[in-house]
Amino acid sequence: MGSFIPEDLVLSILFRLPADVIYGIMQYVCREWYNIVRSPTFVSTHLQKSTGGAFLLQAAKSRPRYFLRMGKCGDDIELVEAEFPPSRDLASSCNGLVVMVHYNCRELCITNPVLKQQLTLPPHPKLVAKKFCKLAYDVSSGVYKVVVCNPWDPPTVLTVGDKTWRPLRSSCLFNRIVSDLHINRSLSLGSFLYWVSECALFVVSFNAETETFQEIHFHKAARVGLRWH
Repeated sequence: MGSFIPEDLVLSILFRLPADVIYGIMQYVCREWYNIVRSPTFVSTHLQKSTGGAFLLQAAKSRPRYFLRMGKCGDDIELVEAEFPPSRDLASSCNGLVVMVHYNCRELCITNPVLKQQLTLPPHPKLVAKKFCKLAYDVSSGVYKVVVCNPWDPPTVLTVGDKTWRPLRSSCLFNRIVSDLHINRSLSLGSFLYWVSECALFVVSFNAETETFQEIHFHKAARVGLRWH
């Protein structure tokens, strides 16, 4: 079937479709389309062209969890129920992938709700709570990294696919605000994670490529009524 349609037209069609349609239906059209959507180049390009979304969580763990998918025009919104592993809480998300933490804070995994695939991560020796576990994407190498920032402990990072957590260097100022971080006060953007505290006068950024932290101080006029949205 693919031989009757020019490849550039096939790509144009596939890039316009959401991931669940691509991997739930379109990859089975023919072998050629399967190979296209499974290639790292297609995955990377589709990610760049995709619109944003958000996971909607409810207080009761037994209630359904949903993904809010935004359309190209901003007013095209779809609510999709997402399936996650049992006995685990959502800790962080990035590019549609989700870090799940078991209630005991020892067992961690990354899950893809669209493809219904799961990867178990090595246990973290000192994870205190799920809110200190964040997922970041290294754009340059195309790998994901999980960052754990426990209060008063050196931050650690795990490159997804590795078996060992590695210590990271951080500043004293960063350590002072870690205990005030909450799950909804981190932002993943490109290769960076950003944190801000209610009482802090700066933002802390983490560069997933260089694995370094930086303090970004606000101008005095911007400190009044600062909130993280």
